[in-house]
Amino acid sequence: MDDLKAREKKAAAEAFSRLHLGECCEELLEYRKTGLLRDGKVRELAQLMAKDGDDSLEMAEWAIQVEAMRFCAESAKVAKALA
Repeated sequence: MDDLKAREKKAAAEAFSRLHLGECCEELLEYRKTGLLRDGKVRELAQLMAKDGDDSLEMAEWAIQVEAMRFCAESAKVAKALA
């Protein structure tokens, strides 16, 4: 995959995880509790991120975690500014 395609794929994955963050977090929390990952947004993100030989579910989980941290950090800044 060329560099431009890789950047486009990464940008699409970041946008997807941002747009579906709540749903993805719910699915991952359910997965932690039950050990079963339902067919939903996390799997959809994994398909979007898939590359030959990669563990796309692990990559999707990591992308969601990063987006969740970004969201929390930005929310904390807003809350601090409003205090």
